[in-house]
Amino acid sequence: KEDLSTKENTQKAGAWFPEEDEYPRRQGCLEGKAAQGSQETNRGLIHLFSGAVQSRLMKGEQYLNKPGQYAQVYREGGSWTDNLLVVRALASELNLSRYGISVSKRVGNAVTRNRLKRLLREISRATPLKPGWDIVFIVRRRAATADYAELNQSVRGILSRAGIIAEVYEESDSGND
Repeated sequence: KEDLSTKENTQKAGAWFPEEDEYPRRQGCLEGKAAQGSQETNRGLIHLFSGAVQSRLMKGEQYLNKPGQYAQVYREGGSWTDNLLVVRALASELNLSRYGISVSKRVGNAVTRNRLKRLLREISRATPLKPGWDIVFIVRRRAATADYAELNQSVRGILSRAGIIAEVYEESDSGND
Protein backbone atom coordinates (compact mmCIF):
# COMPACT_ATOMS: atom_id res chain seq x y z
CA LYS A 1 0.00 0.00 0.00
CA GLU A 2 1.07 3.52 -0.72
CA ASP A 3 1.47 6.00 2.10
CA LEU A 4 -0.69 8.94 0.98
CA SER A 5 -0.82 12.35 2.58
CA THR A 6 -4.01 13.55 4.26
CA LYS A 7 -4.79 15.92 1.40
CA GLU A 8 -4.52 13.16 -1.17
CA ASN A 9 -6.75 10.87 0.93
CA THR A 10 -9.44 13.50 1.31
CA GLN A 11 -9.28 14.34 -2.40
CA LYS A 12 -9.88 10.69 -3.22
CA ALA A 13 -12.77 10.62 -0.72
CA GLY A 14 -14.38 13.63 -2.43
CA ALA A 15 -13.60 16.24 0.24
CA TRP A 16 -12.90 19.77 -0.87
CA PHE A 17 -10.14 22.04 0.38
CA PRO A 18 -9.89 25.63 -0.84
CA GLU A 19 -7.05 26.44 -3.12
CA GLU A 20 -4.98 29.53 -2.48
CA ASP A 21 -6.86 31.63 -5.05
CA GLU A 22 -10.38 30.62 -3.97
CA TYR A 23 -12.62 32.13 -1.32
CA PRO A 24 -12.52 29.64 1.55
CA ARG A 25 -16.26 29.26 2.14
CA ARG A 26 -17.47 27.87 -1.19
CA GLN A 27 -16.03 26.18 -4.17
CA GLY A 28 -16.05 28.33 -7.28
CA CYS A 29 -16.52 31.65 -5.49
CA LEU A 30 -14.55 34.77 -6.23
CA GLU A 31 -10.81 34.63 -6.19
CA GLY A 32 -9.10 35.46 -2.94
CA LYS A 33 -7.88 38.93 -3.93
CA ALA A 34 -11.29 40.16 -5.09
CA ALA A 35 -12.95 38.73 -1.99
CA GLN A 36 -10.46 40.48 0.29
CA GLY A 37 -11.22 43.85 -1.25
CA SER A 38 -14.96 43.41 -0.76
CA GLN A 39 -14.42 42.20 2.82
CA GLU A 40 -12.49 45.36 3.63
CA THR A 41 -15.30 47.47 2.19
CA ASN A 42 -17.89 45.48 4.15
CA ARG A 43 -15.92 45.92 7.38
CA GLY A 44 -15.95 49.67 6.81
CA LEU A 45 -19.72 49.68 6.29
CA ILE A 46 -20.28 47.55 9.37
CA HIS A 47 -18.09 49.90 11.37
CA LEU A 48 -20.08 52.92 10.14
CA PHE A 49 -23.44 51.44 11.10
CA SER A 50 -22.43 49.61 14.27
CA GLY A 51 -22.69 52.73 16.44
CA ALA A 52 -26.22 53.55 15.32
CA VAL A 53 -27.42 49.98 15.68
CA GLN A 54 -25.68 49.49 19.01
CA SER A 55 -27.35 52.52 20.56
CA ARG A 56 -30.78 51.15 19.59
CA LEU A 57 -30.20 47.63 20.86
CA MET A 58 -30.07 46.60 24.47
CA LYS A 59 -26.76 45.16 25.54
CA GLY A 60 -26.63 41.57 26.74
CA GLU A 61 -25.80 42.67 30.26
CA GLN A 62 -29.18 44.42 30.46
CA TYR A 63 -31.03 41.10 30.53
CA LEU A 64 -31.65 38.67 33.32
CA ASN A 65 -30.32 35.50 31.77
CA LYS A 66 -29.79 33.00 34.59
CA PRO A 67 -32.45 31.07 36.49
CA GLY A 68 -30.92 32.20 39.80
CA GLN A 69 -31.44 35.86 38.85
CA TYR A 70 -35.13 35.23 38.11
CA ALA A 71 -35.52 33.24 41.34
CA GLN A 72 -34.02 36.05 43.41
CA VAL A 73 -36.42 38.62 41.89
CA TYR A 74 -39.39 36.28 42.50
CA ARG A 75 -38.28 35.56 46.07
CA GLU A 76 -37.24 39.02 47.26
CA GLY A 77 -38.84 41.51 44.85
CA GLY A 78 -42.06 43.46 44.96
CA SER A 79 -45.02 42.75 42.68
CA TRP A 80 -47.31 45.05 40.67
CA THR A 81 -50.10 43.87 38.38
CA ASP A 82 -52.72 44.88 35.85
CA ASN A 83 -54.89 42.94 33.42
CA LEU A 84 -52.06 42.28 30.89
CA LEU A 85 -48.88 41.92 32.97
CA VAL A 86 -47.40 41.13 36.33
CA VAL A 87 -44.15 42.96 37.07
CA ARG A 88 -41.76 41.74 39.72
CA ALA A 89 -38.94 44.14 40.56
CA LEU A 90 -36.01 44.08 42.94
CA ALA A 91 -33.54 46.87 43.65
CA SER A 92 -29.97 45.87 42.83
CA GLU A 93 -26.58 47.47 43.40
CA LEU A 94 -25.81 47.72 39.68
CA ASN A 95 -25.71 51.01 37.79
CA LEU A 96 -28.17 49.74 35.16
CA SER A 97 -31.57 48.09 35.11
CA ARG A 98 -31.92 44.54 33.84
CA TYR A 99 -34.98 42.92 32.28
CA GLY A 100 -36.40 39.44 32.07
CA ILE A 101 -39.55 38.29 30.30
CA SER A 102 -41.58 35.23 31.25
CA VAL A 103 -44.27 34.01 28.86
CA SER A 104 -46.04 30.75 29.67
CA LYS A 105 -47.19 28.30 27.00
CA ARG A 106 -50.71 28.99 28.24
CA VAL A 107 -50.49 32.46 26.67
CA GLY A 108 -50.39 31.08 23.13
CA ASN A 109 -48.33 29.32 20.52
CA ALA A 110 -44.65 30.06 19.86
CA VAL A 111 -45.45 32.81 17.34
CA THR A 112 -47.62 34.65 19.87
CA ARG A 113 -45.12 34.23 22.71
CA ASN A 114 -42.20 35.47 20.60
CA ARG A 115 -44.24 38.45 19.35
CA LEU A 116 -45.01 39.44 22.95
CA LYS A 117 -41.36 39.10 23.94
CA ARG A 118 -40.26 41.30 21.01
CA LEU A 119 -42.84 43.95 21.91
CA LEU A 120 -41.85 43.95 25.58
CA ARG A 121 -38.14 44.17 24.73
CA GLU A 122 -38.81 47.20 22.52
CA ILE A 123 -40.99 48.85 25.16
CA SER A 124 -38.35 48.18 27.81
CA ARG A 125 -35.63 49.64 25.63
CA ALA A 126 -37.66 52.78 24.92
CA THR A 127 -38.69 53.40 28.54
CA PRO A 128 -36.01 55.24 30.55
CA LEU A 129 -35.80 53.82 34.05
CA LYS A 130 -33.95 54.60 37.21
CA PRO A 131 -30.76 52.55 37.31
CA GLY A 132 -30.33 49.65 39.68
CA TRP A 133 -33.42 47.48 39.16
CA ASP A 134 -33.94 43.86 38.17
CA ILE A 135 -37.36 43.62 36.51
CA VAL A 136 -39.29 40.54 35.36
CA PHE A 137 -42.33 40.95 33.12
CA ILE A 138 -44.75 38.03 33.51
CA VAL A 139 -47.22 38.01 30.64
CA ARG A 140 -50.87 37.12 31.26
CA ARG A 141 -53.18 35.39 28.76
CA ARG A 142 -55.05 38.58 27.93
CA ALA A 143 -51.86 40.11 26.51
CA ALA A 144 -51.97 37.69 23.57
CA THR A 145 -54.53 39.91 21.84
CA ALA A 146 -53.01 43.23 22.92
CA ASP A 147 -51.22 45.52 20.50
CA TYR A 148 -48.11 47.64 21.07
CA ALA A 149 -50.01 50.66 22.42
CA GLU A 150 -51.90 48.61 25.01
CA LEU A 151 -48.76 46.84 26.19
CA ASN A 152 -46.85 50.13 26.31
CA GLN A 153 -49.57 51.75 28.40
CA SER A 154 -49.63 48.73 30.70
CA VAL A 155 -45.85 48.73 31.20
CA ARG A 156 -45.73 52.50 31.81
CA GLY A 157 -48.58 52.33 34.32
CA ILE A 158 -47.10 49.47 36.31
CA LEU A 159 -43.55 50.86 36.32
CA SER A 160 -44.74 54.33 37.35
CA ARG A 161 -46.75 52.81 40.24
CA ALA A 162 -43.61 50.92 41.23
CA GLY A 163 -41.62 54.19 41.16
CA ILE A 164 -39.08 52.83 38.68
CA ILE A 165 -39.59 55.21 35.73
CA ALA A 166 -37.03 58.02 35.56
CA GLU A 167 -38.36 61.48 36.47
CA VAL A 168 -37.37 62.98 33.10
CA TYR A 169 -39.79 60.56 31.45
CA GLU A 170 -42.62 61.39 33.87
CA GLU A 171 -42.28 65.16 33.27
CA SER A 172 -42.42 64.80 29.47
CA ASP A 173 -45.35 62.38 29.76
CA SER A 174 -47.42 64.59 32.09
CA GLY A 175 -47.09 67.59 29.72
CA ASN A 176 -48.99 65.71 26.99
CA ASP A 177 -52.15 65.06 29.05
